[in-house]
Amino acid sequence: MKEESAVIGKGKIGSHDFMMFQYKIPLCPKQGHKHEWEQCVYAHRGERARRRHPSKYQAVQCPEARANLWEYWLHPDRYMTCLCELGPACNRPICFFAHEQPLFSKG
Repeated sequence: MKEESAVIGKGKIGSHDFMMFQYKIPLCPKQGHKHEWEQCVYAHRGERARRRHPSKYQAVQCPEARANLWEYWLHPDRYMTCLCELGPACNRPICFFAHEQPLFSKG
């Protein structure tokens, strides 16, 4: 059976709605079971990529450079609103940016 993380970019898990409203927000149902939590789409205690639900904050970049960039770029007001500097050649496993044209307008 494939890990759910292996299907990012395909189906529900890879959908824009999933990335904005679910990715790294709910706690992992596999907590306590051995799995590659770094690759898991769910949140884990102490993980830097863990996020709050976007309804609980605004997409304003914190002056602290080390603030949670995952929250900032996966917020619905920011996600896929800028072109990726790598364009179609991008090979990032997760990219917050559009690769052809911005998919959503900045709110």
